[in-house]
Amino acid sequence: MKARMERDTDSPRNGEEVKELQMVDHHNDEPSLNEVLDKMEQNDQRKNESEQDGRLYREMSNNRWTAVILKTFPRTCVMLLGVVVPLLGLIVLSLFFGIILARLEAPTEVESNDDILAKRLIVRRAEQLVTNLTVAIPHVCLIAFLTGTEVEPFSAELVNMINEDPKQILKDNFDLFIERSKETNYTEAYESVVACGRASKTFADALYKNAREEVGDSLAEMSFNWIRCYPGAHDLNVDISSGILDRKERSPHIQSAYYQLVWMSNFYELFDQYTEESNATTLDELYQASTRALEDATGGNACYLNGSGSAWFWFTVQTTIGYGNQSPTTEGGRALVYTVGFVCILAFAGVLATTGNIMLALLDNSVRQRPSLVFVTKPTWGCLFWGSLWYTWMALIAFVTKKWKDNRLSEGFSMKDGYWFAYISTTTVGLGDFFLEPEVIVGIDLLYFPLLILMGFTFLSAFLGKLSALVEGLLKGSKRSFVASILEHMDDRDKSLNVSSSTENDGTKDED
Repeated sequence: MKARMERDTDSPRNGEEVKELQMVDHHNDEPSLNEVLDKMEQNDQRKNESEQDGRLYREMSNNRWTAVILKTFPRTCVMLLGVVVPLLGLIVLSLFFGIILARLEAPTEVESNDDILAKRLIVRRAEQLVTNLTVAIPHVCLIAFLTGTEVEPFSAELVNMINEDPKQILKDNFDLFIERSKETNYTEAYESVVACGRASKTFADALYKNAREEVGDSLAEMSFNWIRCYPGAHDLNVDISSGILDRKERSPHIQSAYYQLVWMSNFYELFDQYTEESNATTLDELYQASTRALEDATGGNACYLNGSGSAWFWFTVQTTIGYGNQSPTTEGGRALVYTVGFVCILAFAGVLATTGNIMLALLDNSVRQRPSLVFVTKPTWGCLFWGSLWYTWMALIAFVTKKWKDNRLSEGFSMKDGYWFAYISTTTVGLGDFFLEPEVIVGIDLLYFPLLILMGFTFLSAFLGKLSALVEGLLKGSKRSFVASILEHMDDRDKSLNVSSSTENDGTKDED
């Protein structure tokens, strides 16, 4: 403290100030010497930082071409460099990290879709076997009685009869059946047929139950959040040239049907391959080949990364909208979101605060040159202006969203729904009842949708800034609140303690 006083006293710039401050230091209604000196140091530091920040402007002003641009279009330069470029930077971040996230999540999504189709085929195969059993059971039970085959429990031999042609079996064993029919006891035949029907029902129930238990939720829908699958999707040249006019072909239903078609084709190829490799002839061998084909079949060969949809997801993460319609499931994807994603959220917060202040400054600077519009700079009129602009901008977002939904999904999406979507987006509520489907998002959407929503954030930020100034002015003009009185009393007590401490230290030094 003493060294700093001596340094500041020796300075020609601060000597007189320190002497004057020493004279008023012991008055309770003035700041302490420590506070004043700290404030002087902070002012010097801010001045140095301001000089460093202005260096780039001076360098550009000294350049012949940039000086002309800065002097002719100052507001445009501020708008571009202070608002548009930072917002575009957020979009670039979304695209970059969205593609990385898609690479992490795509293999898991392909595996999940393959598993869903395999389960569906298992259930369908069990249903088909039950249907065949229902149709063939009269013939099977008759043949079982004539050949003396045991029907309880329902044996593999009877299952093979279901898959064969019963009429052909009758022809192949005609002589045996004729001889057996001559010795037929009709009571015995009736009891055998009834027992066969009962056994077949038990077999069918167990077959279907086991299939359902094996597959679990086979009715789950496939997802295309991180992958894109439709004819030509794997060929970027075809996608760029023909996909622009046929975006409805990218709908979730079309992609699901195409994925299933590719998967079934791959399944039958693998089934034929495994059957040939194992020389499968019996029902059990064919079942094993079919099981292997179910495990290895995939429809992912017709897919590529859904970079656009993934980039949009990352945009909703860094803006904290989070509609909830898609989320990463892998450890790597989640780790990327809660590490880099958090940094992007901080970047978004900084950009939003800066762009809001810049928009306010640009408006205030513009209206000051027009005396008739100076009233807009006042908090009350500023709230009305920025609030109206925000609500009008949401109407524009609603209109664009409606056109987008009609073009991509051909669904009935009203302007009311679009306005609700705009509201939950620009306020970052993101309830999830309406969202942009990642399956049909394309690259051009990443240019205008993020800009629309980011500008909505900026207008809302400017509105809140004016609203804060309005509320602060109303509170200052009104009767002091109870809480404000307590805070002021606490500040006065801290000042008194600082002055007392400073007086005691000065007295101790004088005695020394």
